[in-house]
Amino acid sequence: GATEDFIRVHVNGLYGRSLSGRPVYEASFTKDFHVAKEPLIPLEFDSYPIIIGMDFGRTPAAVFGQKTARGAIHVLDSLYVENIGLEKFLEEHVKPLIAQRFPKNRILVVGDPAGWAKSQLSEESVADIFRRQTMAAVRAPTNDPTKRIAAVEKPMARQVDGKAQFLIDPRCRHLIQGLYGGYKYKRKQDGSYETTPLKDAFSHDQDALQYLCLGIDNSGATFMQQPQRREVVAIDSSGWT
Repeated sequence: GATEDFIRVHVNGLYGRSLSGRPVYEASFTKDFHVAKEPLIPLEFDSYPIIIGMDFGRTPAAVFGQKTARGAIHVLDSLYVENIGLEKFLEEHVKPLIAQRFPKNRILVVGDPAGWAKSQLSEESVADIFRRQTMAAVRAPTNDPTKRIAAVEKPMARQVDGKAQFLIDPRCRHLIQGLYGGYKYKRKQDGSYETTPLKDAFSHDQDALQYLCLGIDNSGATFMQQPQRREVVAIDSSGWT
C-alpha cells in the first residue's frame, strides 16, 4: 500500500518528489527518459560550442550544455556554490571545470539579464567582470519566468531519433533533484499554488538551466560563429613624416 515515491526513496534508494509543493516540471520531466544512463561525451568541434547558462548573485550557478548535430540538447555538467562572488566563482569553479572537461570547445555564457545593470556599490556590471575574465557573455533574451520554464519544457516534450531531445548527464545530481521535484511552486494556505517557483536552494541552478535553454532556443549556439570584429582606430596621416 506504499506510494511510488515512498518505494523509490525507502526501498530503492532513489530520488523522491517533494510533497511540500507542486513540482514545476511534474508533467514534463521523466527521470528514466531524460537522464542519460551513461555520462555524456561533449562534441569537441568549433561548430559545437559549450553554452553556459548562468545565474548570478551570492549563490551563483552554472549549467553547461551543447546542441548536437541531430538537434538534441545535452546538459553536460552543472555547478552550484553558496555564498561566493561571481569573479571568485568563475576563477575557482567555472574556469577549472572548462579546462578539465571542455578544453577544445569555444565557450559562451548566457546569463541573467538583470546582471548587466551597474551595481550601486561599485559601478560595475557582470559584463565588466566577464571582460576582465576574457569570457564571451550575452544576456538571456528574457527574464519572464513563464517563458524561461517553457524554454526547458519545449525540448523535454520532443524526441530525436526515438530518444529524448533533452538529455542530462547523471553527474548533475543537484540539478536532477530539482527537476524531479525540488524545484516547485509553494502551496498557499487556501490550497492553491504560487504562480512563480519558490526561491530556495534548488532555484539557482534551475534558473541557470532556463537561461541555457533560452540561449540555445534563440540560436545562442550560433553567437560565437559570427566573426569577431576588432576595433579600427583612424590615425591622422599628418603625424607621419
